[in-house]
Amino acid sequence: MSTKLSLKRPARRRLQKLDRNRPSADVRVCIRMILKVAAGLSCNAAAREVSCVPSTAVRIVTRFMREGEESLLDHRSENGTRKVDDDVRGRVREILAGRPSDHGFERPTRALEILRAVIAEVAGVACRSRTSGDWRSDSGRAGGVRGRSWRARGAHVVSSDGSRR
Repeated sequence: MSTKLSLKRPARRRLQKLDRNRPSADVRVCIRMILKVAAGLSCNAAAREVSCVPSTAVRIVTRFMREGEESLLDHRSENGTRKVDDDVRGRVREILAGRPSDHGFERPTRALEILRAVIAEVAGVACRSRTSGDWRSDSGRAGGVRGRSWRARGAHVVSSDGSRR
């Protein structure tokens, strides 16, 4: 897709300054993509130079042409309200307070998948493994000290005498 994007000098300088000062890597990639396309590169060439997928480059540039500099803001607020209420969070906390063996699983090799299945069964909520991992880390149970807790593959549990299991 060939996109004609032109930036006036003040806008280009603002973007360059924002690129230098912005801590978020996602925003910096978007800014660099916009600057490269404005300098005359195609979206595909700019995507190769920035190491991202061409469809993402097209989406970034199209959004910038439509919204201007506001397109660099985070758009996750448009996702709507959270779908998990306090009741479900309470049930998930109860699950995380226990062990996998409480739900019929022995030493887990794929703890997040097992946790997702237990949450779906006990709390009645389907979620991605990533979401169950976020809940696990939020609860402080990411590789806990007490026995074989919910933990990611490769993590070690340290018992009270200091030995690893």
